Amino acid sequence: MQDRQQVPSPADTESDYTARQLLSTLWMLPEYIPLVTQVLTHDRLLEGSAEYVWQVIKNHVGNGKLDIPTALEAINRNGKARQFFQQAQEENYAPRKYSERQIVAWANKLAEKGLRRFGAGIAEKAKGSLGNTRIPLDEAIAEVMREFAALRSQGGVNTWRSSAEVAIGTRRMIEAVERGETGFGVGTGFPSVDVVLGGFKNGELTILAARPSMGKTAAACEVILHIATCYYESGSDECVGFFSAETSAELLQLRMACSMAKVNQSKMRAKKLTPEEKQRLDDAVDYIAKLPIYIDESSRPTTENMLLRCLALDNVFVNGERKKIGVVFFDFVELAGDVDANEVQRISKVALGLKVIAKYFKIPVVALSQVDRAAEGRMPTLVDLRWSGQLEQLSYAVIFLFRPSYYKKRKDASYDPHFDDERYLAIWMIAKNKDGPTGPVQMRFEEEFAKFSDPEVAQAADLDRW
Repeated sequence: MQDRQQVPSPADTESDYTARQLLSTLWMLPEYIPLVTQVLTHDRLLEGSAEYVWQVIKNHVGNGKLDIPTALEAINRNGKARQFFQQAQEENYAPRKYSERQIVAWANKLAEKGLRRFGAGIAEKAKGSLGNTRIPLDEAIAEVMREFAALRSQGGVNTWRSSAEVAIGTRRMIEAVERGETGFGVGTGFPSVDVVLGGFKNGELTILAARPSMGKTAAACEVILHIATCYYESGSDECVGFFSAETSAELLQLRMACSMAKVNQSKMRAKKLTPEEKQRLDDAVDYIAKLPIYIDESSRPTTENMLLRCLALDNVFVNGERKKIGVVFFDFVELAGDVDANEVQRISKVALGLKVIAKYFKIPVVALSQVDRAAEGRMPTLVDLRWSGQLEQLSYAVIFLFRPSYYKKRKDASYDPHFDDERYLAIWMIAKNKDGPTGPVQMRFEEEFAKFSDPEVAQAADLDRW
């Protein structure tokens, strides 16, 4: 017999037709019911008769088999459900072996429709709380964002991934490495660092730590410029989020522009730039203005607020196009507003919150951090991370920045004299790398421009002592 043509009636909505396709297929192929249950995680994600039939099917399956007589009796007790189910069976008359991917796609489509309906309800409720002047505005907004975050994280999301699905991403990683890309995450823009580190990993926390004046923020700005430029020039819809609890957005952008244009910021402030330098700086500001970099300069943001603000950034529209967050930077850990019994527990809480953001969005999170004073004048080690071993434990990688020329110029008493060789301009010490090598990477640092770059000639072999 020829298959009946599966065409929805004009009065149907697309979701009605999709629901009938899904439920009639599950009736014939009940072994897929547990899989769909992982997607339709909330009751009432479907509507009306579709929800009733889904609950009947879900409640009458066991050991991969459907108790058809009992389930059919339950469906027939509801007139609208009976009519819905009869139409579904007619449209899907000829049994087919639908792929797992198709079944999951139907379920995800219906789950999204249900979540949108739930979200509309939250938005309606928000009108009341936002209109109530007795509730502080920040508190009302935070409550609404929490409800949306819970909706997004819990509803319609299948957290289990089969080996076959994971293998697709694994092969992409391997192929990316063969093409000369980092393959495992977001590149830093410094080939010497990426060879060792393999880029910042999606879903992981990376710590960039140093003593004051070593160039933490300068390094972060350099990496952010590289990543944002890649997004912009490739036409990607991704963007960079930068939480700067220490420095204003304007000063950060000025720092980026001076680095890009190779203009001395002190000279600029003294109004001593040449016409050529002024033009280079103007061009740099114009270019940076086009890049998908978003800066939050709030003082002492909590990691919960950072998560909520990342949710907002992940849905920002620019020129009619939706942007999604690709990587987050935070400068710096000790300035987070999280509260706990003591500083050690507080920093542990911050580290965990940053890790949650990385896992939730499946993006790299790079957090800058201070190093204890005991490391002054020498290469820091993991024990020098300030306040908390949790930074070390929860991070995928830890990078220390060390510029011996800073101490040499100060004639610091703690300066280690064996750094007198001028080749050691700056060192990025990869002290922890969960799935790769560790060790020092020599970098060039032009102090007058606060600019890091790869050295012209690699000197890695000379750094083996570290």
